[in-house]
Amino acid sequence: METQIVTLNIRGLGNHNKRNLCFEWLKQNKFEIILLQEVHCNNVTKCKWKDEWGGPCVFSGNSSQKEGVAILINPKSDIKIENEIELQIGRVLGVEIELNDKLLTIINIYGPNKDDITTFKLLEQALLEHDEKTYIIGGDFNTVLNSNLDKKNGNANYHNKCRELIHEIISTNNLIDVWRIKHPEKKQYTWHSNQTPFVHCRLDYFLVSENILNILKSCVIKPGFKTDHSMVSLTLDNLQGEKGPGYFKLNNSILLDAEYQTKIKQSITEIITLNNTANPNTKWELIKGAIRNESIKYSSFKKKLNLKNEN
Repeated sequence: METQIVTLNIRGLGNHNKRNLCFEWLKQNKFEIILLQEVHCNNVTKCKWKDEWGGPCVFSGNSSQKEGVAILINPKSDIKIENEIELQIGRVLGVEIELNDKLLTIINIYGPNKDDITTFKLLEQALLEHDEKTYIIGGDFNTVLNSNLDKKNGNANYHNKCRELIHEIISTNNLIDVWRIKHPEKKQYTWHSNQTPFVHCRLDYFLVSENILNILKSCVIKPGFKTDHSMVSLTLDNLQGEKGPGYFKLNNSILLDAEYQTKIKQSITEIITLNNTANPNTKWELIKGAIRNESIKYSSFKKKLNLKNEN
């Protein structure tokens, strides 16, 4: 089975008709976990909207005019919220859930629309204090990760401080930009301005712990709902299905095998040649994947060879 997580900047849920239509649309599409930004909620509306949603959910915000984030669980899903984490009111909200005996920390973030690193500093501190957890961080970061690939027109140096800190968070906590890993050189955006010339940016994305890379089935950008942002959908595979064969463990003895060393060097050379123009982070992820695949294949070959010799 699959678990689908989506993130969307909804640009306000204060209007009763829009909110009802939005909730119905989210349920009909059978998204299990939904991260919404700019919901514009306050202490009065939170309780009312929870009842209207009809399933497990968490809201954070103190204004009916700006900011506000929410995490919704589909009422028909058996996913339960084990714990709630509010790092910054209206900006950073998290929940801990359990999927097939695996504890995941889901964080919804709405980044500032100016180059203010406060929000990301709070996120960084929380991740450093709990580096043992497995994270899925999604939302509207309001900052592109790569000015060449993720932005068209406009100021290339926009939000430099935020971008540098996000890259530092990614590196320190072994996170990956899922959409970029799945689409290394593709240019697709989640928001565009109304000014001329149009400015296009990929502001909405997921950052995920590397240790669940093997169960990330897909990550795609889709049309949003009554908003100027596109939705990003992340699909996880095998979290609720049957247990697989477990983790691959490398037999260290093959590191001294000359044939294995040659194959690994060839794999690295091929990846670099085929992805010569890719950014360093993307190259590194592709190289690690190639090394892992080659190691599994070679280990299997050696095991069969040893068995044959024994027989």
